Amino acid sequence: MSDTNEIDNNVLKAWRMASADLGLSIQSPFTLTMPTGKQITYGLLIKDFGSDLGIIIYTTFDRDDVDDEPWKYGYYSSALNPEHYSKYDRKYFIEALTDWGYFGDIKSKPDWYKGHLNSQNKEF
Repeated sequence: MSDTNEIDNNVLKAWRMASADLGLSIQSPFTLTMPTGKQITYGLLIKDFGSDLGIIIYTTFDRDDVDDEPWKYGYYSSALNPEHYSKYDRKYFIEALTDWGYFGDIKSKPDWYKGHLNSQNKEF
């Protein structure tokens, strides 16, 4: 059985715009499969940010326990307020991505990213 956490459509559209503008690698929807076989489907995964495996995005209107599982399996997660993330604002989205940190390969780091590099075991 799969639990589903729908992400607000406007939030998803905004992140798709961010992906195109900022060169992000995103996956939507994203299904996390636990060792027990339980699956939880999230609205959005942004790769290379937040952790080595990426950051799972959901909104503050999603269910309360949505952020319990990703941490256990190496993902970072963030609950975003749809009022702030339902419309793409380049500066605001870059600020969020910078706060989460870049964990991807240094050779693939976006030019706009000026924050700390968190990559481990990757060629600098």
